[in-house]
Amino acid sequence: MDYNLMDGLSRMLQSVGQHPYPLLLVSGSEWTYPPQSPVQPTVWYMESHENYELAYVDAGPCVITIENKAYTLSTGDLCILCPGEEHYESPVHPGNYYRIYWLYRKHGKYAFLLRNMPAIPEI
Repeated sequence: MDYNLMDGLSRMLQSVGQHPYPLLLVSGSEWTYPPQSPVQPTVWYMESHENYELAYVDAGPCVITIENKAYTLSTGDLCILCPGEEHYESPVHPGNYYRIYWLYRKHGKYAFLLRNMPAIPEI
C-alpha cells in the first residue's frame, strides 16, 4: 500500500480520539451543521454500493450528499455510508480544494482510495 495512503489512514484513526465532540456523520444521526440544499455533482456522480464506506476529510471542507441531503464536512470529519445509500462528494464551491480518503470493500477485499480535488499539494 502507498505511503501517503497509510499516512492518511493513520490520521483518520487518530482523529477519532482527538476531538472532544462528535465528528461522525451516520445516516439518520444529528449533524452539527444542518443539511443544506444539495450541491450539483461537479466531478463525481451519484452512486451507491453494496457495502459500508468510511470517508475521512483530511483537508477540506467538502460536501457529501447522501440521499439528496447535503452535509458540509471539514478537516478531521468522518462519514459512514450504509449499504445502498446514494451519495456523491463535491467541493463546497467550484474550484475549492479538499482531500478525502475512502475506505470500502470491493470484490471481497478492502480498498483505500485518496482523492485530491482538484489538486492539493502533498503534505
